[in-house]
Amino acid sequence: MGAGRAEDARDALKEVQFVRWFREAWPYIQGHRGSTFVIVVPGDVVANRPTFDSILQDVALLHGLGVRIVLVPGSHVQIKELLEERGVASVFHGAYRVTDAEALAAAMEASGRTRVDIEAKLSRGPVIPVLRRHGESEKWHEVGISVASGNFVHAKRRGVVGGVDYGATGEVKRVDVPRIRSRLDSSCVVLLSNLGFTPAGEVLNCNTYEVATACAIGLGADKLICLLDGAVMDDRGRLIRWLTLQQADVIIRNRATQSYTAADYVKAVAGEEYIKSLGLVGAQGAGGGRGKGRGREGEAEEGEAGEEEERGGWEEGSRGEQQEEEEEDEVAASVERWKAQRALYSMSFEKPGPPLPSPSFTGGREGGAWGERGNGRGSGAGVVDVRENWGNAPTDSGFGASAGRNGGWGRNGGNGRNGGNGGGNGRAEERKGFAVGGEERSVHRYGFLSELTAAVYACRGGVRRVHLLDSVVEGTLLLELYTRDGVGTMVSSDLYEGTRAAQVTDMPGIKALLQPLEAAGVLVARGDDQLRKELPYFTVVERDGQAIACAALFPFPSARMAEVAAFAVSPASRGHGRGDNLLAYLERRAVDMGMEKLFLMTTRTADWFVHRGFAPCELERLPEEKLRKVDRSRGSKSFVKDLEVSDEEDTDSEEEWDDAGLPTDLPKYS
Repeated sequence: MGAGRAEDARDALKEVQFVRWFREAWPYIQGHRGSTFVIVVPGDVVANRPTFDSILQDVALLHGLGVRIVLVPGSHVQIKELLEERGVASVFHGAYRVTDAEALAAAMEASGRTRVDIEAKLSRGPVIPVLRRHGESEKWHEVGISVASGNFVHAKRRGVVGGVDYGATGEVKRVDVPRIRSRLDSSCVVLLSNLGFTPAGEVLNCNTYEVATACAIGLGADKLICLLDGAVMDDRGRLIRWLTLQQADVIIRNRATQSYTAADYVKAVAGEEYIKSLGLVGAQGAGGGRGKGRGREGEAEEGEAGEEEERGGWEEGSRGEQQEEEEEDEVAASVERWKAQRALYSMSFEKPGPPLPSPSFTGGREGGAWGERGNGRGSGAGVVDVRENWGNAPTDSGFGASAGRNGGWGRNGGNGRNGGNGGGNGRAEERKGFAVGGEERSVHRYGFLSELTAAVYACRGGVRRVHLLDSVVEGTLLLELYTRDGVGTMVSSDLYEGTRAAQVTDMPGIKALLQPLEAAGVLVARGDDQLRKELPYFTVVERDGQAIACAALFPFPSARMAEVAAFAVSPASRGHGRGDNLLAYLERRAVDMGMEKLFLMTTRTADWFVHRGFAPCELERLPEEKLRKVDRSRGSKSFVKDLEVSDEEDTDSEEEWDDAGLPTDLPKYS
């Protein structure tokens, strides 16, 4: 009898958990309905049969919940295995496979097998006994999901690059967006492969990620989802929950002298204006020298660029040799920007993040990237270790004169003394998709830098969210998409867009935001001196050079609490989610500092905060330091919110609190 009751209790608990999860998932179910997701499944995940079957089950479920899905499976593992069976070795150069006749035959065979396998798995219908309770209906007996595939990818031959003939390797020219949308509108799952087609009737072997990014950008997809065979970890083995576009960009640039994947990314996106927009110095030196490699447009080979193009890249790159004094000033400025980037980067981890790893400019002394060590392949003769002279500061990923005086990405070329890896005058080359991986991806060198690079490229092309998920986690797609915190790493182009620490130059903008609310009695009035003193605790949201929202976060480490204060959004920016993003940003900052609760005091904005998880509390629950400063005559009500703190958090000391979130020279708020 006792055993039966225990079993009944367990069943009841499971039912309660199911109901609770379903209710929590409802906003996401509603929000994702009608969205377009491009899902990339690399070849090594496809080769893991149980994992791949589980993923396809969840793809079917997502389709049933109204998500429009484009599935892009990879096949590099399958191609390699087929070639090995035939006694042929795989050959890579950079992100691309050299595709001869045998490799093309293997690519076509691997793609066909994967397509048929996916069509079979998505044809499965429900088990009939499970449905009997809900009545007989023909709709329960329909064959699974319709899968649409075809010649949707238009490609061109990569040709001969750097003296290497890539054979039947292709680059994506475009994807047939109207026909893909037509299939999605017909409730089909669209299946793309690594094969592209030419107007001459040829089949070309393309890079899976190039196909996926081109498709996601062309469709204007809501999400690009990359399924990996592991989690994206930092150097301490902790899951990285999210990265802004800028943070991910910095990480990749700091690997540009170690990884051709990162180097390719820089060449693809780093036009002169883009470099300047990120505050990178030496944009004029981004071009290559006279050697082999790419000319101004990133396409011309040696002897094809013409005298004017060649001279332009050479003169721009050589200009820095006449400006050594200015060069050192530029480096000093880049160091200051790098310090700011460190602060941004350290905010992206589940618990307080480590310092931004310094890139290796020595071609293998540190090596590795993205949590790996000892695998650096070097960067060529032109790269020097700038850290010996400038205190561990990377110099903007080695751009221009600041990369050192003997080479790197600036004066004398790219990965080598005279080899041209730059783009002449730094102009970005136009690409429909971004190829990543190649040999680096196949041997897991540099962790998941390939997927991170594809994520940033897709975000720059207009895809708002990219998710990097560990495929080994059961139900990883569902857990990422239908729970609040997810289980993977998200890279976003608009999450916390324009949100940054306040600067002295922001004081007029902050005052303009606060004064109307102070005049109405909503906020406590702050004089210039008080605002200047509290400025290090302020965060602003900037758009077009003006502050459109602001808030202060005052930590009380001894109580593991932080106060949200001076929360204001400009009238023109209300109703667009700016306040929600700013509050979410403050919550993440508080968690990174080791805080367990947020609290605030308000007279007239309680409803807004209650709707976002704050609950009324007694004044006495607030930290003693705060109570000593409260103006009780205002009659403000206090509210508190519990934060989602990792079990691994352990920041008992003020020293740890310093490391966790704020610079050590910042005065404690009291």
